[in-house]
Amino acid sequence: MLAVGMILLCLIIIPLGLLYMILPYKFTSRRARKLTDKIPGPPGLPYLGNMLMFSGPHEDTIPIVMRLCDEYGTIWKIRNLGVDLVFMTNEEDIEQLLSNAKYISKSVVYHSLIPWLNDGLLLST
Repeated sequence: MLAVGMILLCLIIIPLGLLYMILPYKFTSRRARKLTDKIPGPPGLPYLGNMLMFSGPHEDTIPIVMRLCDEYGTIWKIRNLGVDLVFMTNEEDIEQLLSNAKYISKSVVYHSLIPWLNDGLLLST
């Protein structure tokens, strides 16, 4: 009886894991994907992206990021599970990005908080 339960559990978990890896690719807009594809970055595996690059000890994270900065310049990206993470290291570029409200928006997660918190300090941009 325990073996049947484990098989059913695996039949549920494996498809959910696959959906978790595939859905970000499905719902990323084509325009955003075209724009981020122009940004240089290390090649990654399909669906996993560059996730395995950071699978070691946490102490190795900063040296890896520093090596990527040296290799790809002031603007580069990595892709993890279909989500693009863009890194900027030039102070002028960062200041221009953060000083313009046009480029700043909250994540989709914050939209569910609007009915409770309105447009206060936490949710304003």
